[in-house]
Amino acid sequence: ARGLFVEVGASQVLGLRWSPMDEDFGALPEYELVGLTEAVHRLELDPSLGPYDPNRYDLWQSLTCHISRETLKRCNIELGCVILSGADLAGEPPGPAEGPSVR
Repeated sequence: ARGLFVEVGASQVLGLRWSPMDEDFGALPEYELVGLTEAVHRLELDPSLGPYDPNRYDLWQSLTCHISRETLKRCNIELGCVILSGADLAGEPPGPAEGPSVR
């Protein structure tokens, strides 16, 4: 299993695509990112989209509200780095995800 910690502002859009074949994140082509950004700003996307099961929103919020830049720094995790589960650590862990700069 892999995860990715990012920080985005209220008007920022981060577009990454998951590749099941490579099991990694990749940048969206510029034209797709522009279209996605425009759709987000026009509030055209499904309002229930999110990185969590909507039925478990309260649990998701209660856990993620404790993750801050300071917490990640104490754990030596850089924003934009792909996080692997212990089972995936047999080889070299990948560096920051290819794609838009995340700050």
